[in-house]
Amino acid sequence: MRRARLNANYNQIGDAARALGWSGPKLSRIEDGKTRFIKPEDIDHLCDLYGIKDREAREALHALARQARERGWWSEYKDVFGDNVLPDFEVEASMIRAYEALVIPGLLQTAEYTEAVFRGGQAHPDDVVERHVSARLERQQILNRHRPPHFSAVIDEAALRRRVREPGVMRDQLQHLLNMATRHNIDLQVLPFSAGPHAATTGPFVIMDFPAEIDPRSCTPRPRPGM
Repeated sequence: MRRARLNANYNQIGDAARALGWSGPKLSRIEDGKTRFIKPEDIDHLCDLYGIKDREAREALHALARQARERGWWSEYKDVFGDNVLPDFEVEASMIRAYEALVIPGLLQTAEYTEAVFRGGQAHPDDVVERHVSARLERQQILNRHRPPHFSAVIDEAALRRRVREPGVMRDQLQHLLNMATRHNIDLQVLPFSAGPHAATTGPFVIMDFPAEIDPRSCTPRPRPGM
């Protein structure tokens, strides 16, 4: 929207805000992506002011506004994610490639398995474990939406063989992997011990592709352990 404003010769954000009958801070929050809920009529008012008449362009802006609401869920989990922007990347990605060495990838974990991972070593109190489990289940919803990203995961054999305290938890987790592997947008591969040293020996990572070629976030590093 900032680019559209400048193209329409509104060099000062205050001039555009006054033309709309808005406050400057309101328009500034929209341009900075700090507003989670943008009314459809506000999008139309902006398009009218900036001379955006192309139907596809206007529909794309409405879609972005809807996505902004979708992206906002993790603001309720700042205690879990901190400054980590992983959910923001994932919800916009069209392709997610991941390698995981020690645990099942977070997007494919069952709630019970996630709980077992965070209870390992008894390092976290119950309330913290519950928050992490809840946040992880929310993250996984990107794989259930109408147009999910393609998720391709390579899981080290060590992650599959590592047992948790309750045998049934790992059994259910492995069955969940089998079920997820049947989806058209999910590819799972296992890197066996027999493969020996490999390019990812130093640790797990995630690589993402985005629909827009100009998006600078073509790759994001692996989040901190437990994500």
